[in-house]
Amino acid sequence: MVRWNAKRMERVPLIMKYKPFFHTVHISMPEVMEDKPKTYHNLTHSQYDRHETIYMQVAHTMKLILDEQPDIEGLMYFHFDSWIDPMGWVDENRQSIWYPTSHNTRQFEGDGPRYMCMNDWQKFPQWWGWYHKWNEKAVTVNGEIIRMNRGFDVVEDEFCVGWSDIYYIPRRFFADFIFLSYVYGCADLFHEVAIPTMLNIIDRSRRSESAPFQSLIDRIGDCWGGCCDDSATPHDVKWTRCGHRLDYLKQEVVDAHYGRLDEQTAWLGQNLRTTKSERR
Repeated sequence: MVRWNAKRMERVPLIMKYKPFFHTVHISMPEVMEDKPKTYHNLTHSQYDRHETIYMQVAHTMKLILDEQPDIEGLMYFHFDSWIDPMGWVDENRQSIWYPTSHNTRQFEGDGPRYMCMNDWQKFPQWWGWYHKWNEKAVTVNGEIIRMNRGFDVVEDEFCVGWSDIYYIPRRFFADFIFLSYVYGCADLFHEVAIPTMLNIIDRSRRSESAPFQSLIDRIGDCWGGCCDDSATPHDVKWTRCGHRLDYLKQEVVDAHYGRLDEQTAWLGQNLRTTKSERR
């Protein structure tokens, strides 16, 4: 799922260069289907218009996949101005959650949150979001989840914060993500608190009895940037398998990323033709 917070149709052709690497490329963009209501969505498009709770649309799309697409094994979410090197992820465990924990940026404190959970916002006081008291809202929702008695391992006073521009959820956790999204979404909890808090709950709740201390979250430490850093160079893009933000006004940066996708697509096509030839 590739997300825009505003209508920018001119960017879609470049994003479709990801198509050879995924089962489906889903475009999530306000007003992308002007003849449909805001709530309409299908496998390839959605137009949810509230970026603060975009995880709600992620949950809606997961529900659609569970109902109609048995071959899809997970959902990778990223902003259109992120970059993803698809071939850099082939050895990752696709049954684990992937979530960035990096702080690799030129901006002071990254101008965005790292991934961490706490019961006191003073553990990370420099994040701007505490002004809105989202931590208090998260704790309130945690209490409601406990009272629902749905079997989740929830620490009521614990909340998390994290960079939520890039992440991956395997299919086996879709149902949990859907349920928790609807609960936190009803409280309008901001995505950079809601998503990491939900993932922490899923991680605590779904570990196997044989490996209770083994996290289900693979913390990705080599993503470049943060929520608002557009200083990436072609070297930054080529040297890392993921990052944010890619400045579309810098053609050399755009060429570095999408040129790599073109090269990988050509290589995949060549290998496919070779394999078919060998089978004859």
